[in-house]
Amino acid sequence: MSGRRGHSDKTKNIKEFRLVITWPGRKPQVFTTRDRKRLRSVLTQNLDQGARIEMQEHAGFGVFTTTKRYEPQRGRAKA
Repeated sequence: MSGRRGHSDKTKNIKEFRLVITWPGRKPQVFTTRDRKRLRSVLTQNLDQGARIEMQEHAGFGVFTTTKRYEPQRGRAKA
């Protein structure tokens, strides 16, 4: 990370994931993490509650690319 305030790390060697969570009638929420286990937890929790989600992966230099899109899973059996 840069020592200057307001500047983030824009190098290509970062493995980071982002979820864009969309609820009907609300602004999208963005969740960013490097932890895949936490990512899956937030993903399944929000899908079970009826959100649409785009999973994005860090492509380097502050750019994210969409890797998967998920639709709400209504009526899914709970384990």
